[in-house]
Amino acid sequence: MNRRPVRLTPDELARAIATEALVTRYQPKVRMSDRMPVGVETLARLRHPRLGLVGPEQFVPLAESAGLAPMLTAAVTRRAVADIAALRAEGVVLTVALNFPLEILELPEITDNLAEDVADGGLSPEDVIVELTESQVREDLAGVRRVTESLIARGFGVSLDDFGLGGAPHRHLHSLHFTEMKIDQGLVQGALTDATLAVALDTAVTIGRAMQLTVVAEGVETPPVWDMLRGMPVDQAQGWLVGRPMLAEEIASWARAWMAQ
Repeated sequence: MNRRPVRLTPDELARAIATEALVTRYQPKVRMSDRMPVGVETLARLRHPRLGLVGPEQFVPLAESAGLAPMLTAAVTRRAVADIAALRAEGVVLTVALNFPLEILELPEITDNLAEDVADGGLSPEDVIVELTESQVREDLAGVRRVTESLIARGFGVSLDDFGLGGAPHRHLHSLHFTEMKIDQGLVQGALTDATLAVALDTAVTIGRAMQLTVVAEGVETPPVWDMLRGMPVDQAQGWLVGRPMLAEEIASWARAWMAQ
């Protein structure tokens, strides 16, 4: 007999957020030119006594439908900002990227709440990058435009994530006020052995440079991929070769080890 999947309830989610059951990991980004660590991307999970470690694909839609999106956004933001501010006290200066669905970012109060939570945690909006995926651009161009305008007006960085293989409306990108472009890992890795993907990667980088965006290559997992990117005008790299997702307290030691290589 097939069992129905066990799901998180709205009350359980609210209690989990209120009791700080969020688990955050951070994957680093480094500058290609001098290997300097420059930022981290926040990856959030929820530790639940009944369900174990719950991924965002389960608790984020529930937060939206249950009206808990502002509460969840604030909890993730405060945790990440506190962690990065603590690192700065150790001399490790990094930006922090946050991933929130477009539906959450379109809520009227979210941008103001983000700015307030960031300031209370000891950072400024310029230290924070909000990531939006290419699929969100395809699905709601007008909504993305409103969100990017609002975030940029408050001083946040805004990143277009997973760029390159999804067929985003490139002709509209100039109007969306992004500050960063993250090139899809499949494109980055495939370009090493596939001539067609190599041309597509070059095109993606050219688009990013023409828009004066910070160009980040995702999925940098091997030295040959790193060496390939060094010959291109790519600004930053992120991937397992650089560092896997880690706890906040592991970042400082990772940064020292990385720079010592």
